[in-house]
Amino acid sequence: MTFRTHSSGAIPARRLRPFSDEGGFALVVAIGMLLVLGIAVTSLISYSSSTSRDASLSGADQSANSLAEAGLSEAASTLAGQTRPDRWTGHPTEASPSSVSYASGTVNWWADSVSCSPDTCWRLKARSSVSNPTGPAADAVHRTLSLQMRVVKAHTTGSQTGNYIYADNNIKIDGSAVLEEPVIAGGDLDMGGTTTNNMVLSVGQVVSVKGQILLNNGWIGNGATTTLTSSITASSTTIPVANASGFTSSGTVKIDSEWIKYSARTSTSLTVASTCGSGSSLCRGYGGLDASPAASHSSGTLVDARMAEVHAVGGCSPLSCAANTHIFPATAVDNVPIPFTKPAYDVATEYAEAAPGPKSTNTCTGTSPTGSFSTFFDNQTPATATLDHSISTTINLTASQYDCTATAPDGTAGRIKWDGTTLTVNGTVFFDGDINFGNNGKYSTGSDGGTIFTSGDFGRLGRPMCGAGTPPACDFNTWDPATNVLGIVASTFPGSTNSHCMSFSSGGRFQGVLYASGGGCTYGFDESSGAALQGLVIADNVHLSGSAGNPSPSITRLPNGFPGVDTFTVSYVGGTYGG
Repeated sequence: MTFRTHSSGAIPARRLRPFSDEGGFALVVAIGMLLVLGIAVTSLISYSSSTSRDASLSGADQSANSLAEAGLSEAASTLAGQTRPDRWTGHPTEASPSSVSYASGTVNWWADSVSCSPDTCWRLKARSSVSNPTGPAADAVHRTLSLQMRVVKAHTTGSQTGNYIYADNNIKIDGSAVLEEPVIAGGDLDMGGTTTNNMVLSVGQVVSVKGQILLNNGWIGNGATTTLTSSITASSTTIPVANASGFTSSGTVKIDSEWIKYSARTSTSLTVASTCGSGSSLCRGYGGLDASPAASHSSGTLVDARMAEVHAVGGCSPLSCAANTHIFPATAVDNVPIPFTKPAYDVATEYAEAAPGPKSTNTCTGTSPTGSFSTFFDNQTPATATLDHSISTTINLTASQYDCTATAPDGTAGRIKWDGTTLTVNGTVFFDGDINFGNNGKYSTGSDGGTIFTSGDFGRLGRPMCGAGTPPACDFNTWDPATNVLGIVASTFPGSTNSHCMSFSSGGRFQGVLYASGGGCTYGFDESSGAALQGLVIADNVHLSGSAGNPSPSITRLPNGFPGVDTFTVSYVGGTYGG
């Protein structure tokens, strides 16, 4: 193959542009690059603006969340600061919330009640508002949070809880009376004449008087201490001891944490009593529902018959406390009384707010014990009724069958009903006259309890009104005041000229809490031989005879309406916080 070489001009094809001449191509490339860079810069600016906007919105949302939490904190603090957080009258509502302003925005909060019986629960809500950082025309940033708070009410006597017998002035016991509860007096404890054996059993644990202990032939505590000479089981009915010669003929002793009631003794043994209910086994693990149960105890274990505390500001008479051989204190008798404040109440408020009562709108069916329901609670109309003991005839609350209901000012439902066997009482009920129970019965109140006020007397109770058991026998071993407790208050009032007393005659039985203002009688509370009481007594002066105070389970919560001190615990309900 021969290649032919040509001289200049011999090639016929078009001339090629030299590489050094690319001005038009470079322009195209530059334009393309500017377009790509423009898109990148725009994207970058758009991304930066979006990131800045998102960051601002995120900050606003955090501020809104913090404000809503601050609103909930304000709401919870306001609830906890209420005198009656269980009622919280006039609380903020969604329609009329409480508003709080902060530098970063505002928050509205409100509350509404939710059911959590037997307690009270509140749902707290807070809605915050923070300015939108994206511009003045944008909607504000909001956040709504809520939680629930529980209010637990404890209604107690304040300085003392549990069961006791209290008198502003003097307590007198006679007729071979046996007391098995703490005794507290603002005056003297008079143990009666020199010919009767009256006792405060060691299971009562406390005697405290601001006057004197007039012991006479009485006993406080049941002996000193001894030890078991052999082991006993939970069912043993004879307690072998080293020396019981100084013990009272009957009484109570404590072995480890178990109380035992005995009915007889020799110098070396105690016989377990058989009068504590249906069988002697109930005299083991003695002391009511919450007593330590019967148990086995080893040989050599301490057997203690002493009274845990004895306080007498005025000392003892006729012998000094130290020289008296009928007082068995665990520690020496001193002159420093236990602290005690008598629970207070406002009778005018109880009268005005009782439901059913003289001032409430009552709905009644059945037959009124007074012949007409218009004269059952008061003989005046609710609009004109005044507290004046206007019903002159004693109201027998068990004379006929009836059912009366009403709503109290705080919205709670009240009731008193007698169906022939059971007296149902819910809330606070008020009668402007004397009352009594003329038939055997038991009562039902539920865990909140119920209280009956009278502007006059309660008595003479010669029938049982039991919190447990089947009348006429009240069961003093199974009554549980935490689930069923009735209070009765015989209250004085301004301008009163009548008496406000309670009296129990033979056959009268009662389990519950009692308060008598007294006046017009020697003793605000007077119990005769043959009657029996389990619970709490508060009166101006007290007289007890016979079985005058069976040991009671601890009464940590008094019935609603009964004189006392309300304490409230406000706490968060777990798992209810959220948006």
